[in-house]
Amino acid sequence: MAIFESHPDRTVVFTDSIVNSWDTVVPEGAGHGEEFLGGVEQAIKELGVPYLVMDRVEAETLRPDERAKRLHVRVALHVRATEPPLNKFEMYFSAADFAKHLILSRIVTERLNDKHSPYEREAVSAYFSLMHSAMLGVVKKITDELSQDFSKINAETKGTIDIV
Repeated sequence: MAIFESHPDRTVVFTDSIVNSWDTVVPEGAGHGEEFLGGVEQAIKELGVPYLVMDRVEAETLRPDERAKRLHVRVALHVRATEPPLNKFEMYFSAADFAKHLILSRIVTERLNDKHSPYEREAVSAYFSLMHSAMLGVVKKITDELSQDFSKINAETKGTIDIV
């Protein structure tokens, strides 16, 4: 089964390819989505991780068993590495206004459900932990601007890849 399908105007991500995810709501944060995406892009660049490619895509999540039922379509910051073992994974950061609130999310997908050596697993975990930490720094900046308590923002991830 294909994990990704090509469409001329959007990227389709099948939900069964997601190996880790994170999401939160920033109360009264509507209108700060571009700040989140641009801030995450800049923070990742500042990490100096080699072999990264970033672009904006229109991403759509889709259940493989329900190809006709579209789940979500959002503009996302798409991050991928060009060298092994990280080139098997892709990250999508997105932000969407929901009434006066801001929904933020990040998913990690795996193209091939390969087994990884302990050293590859360690490299993958470190790579995504760096990205996650950089993203949380941007979220903290936004919550500070909104005079919100950052400690109430969900920072935990879910999935088969360890991200701390």
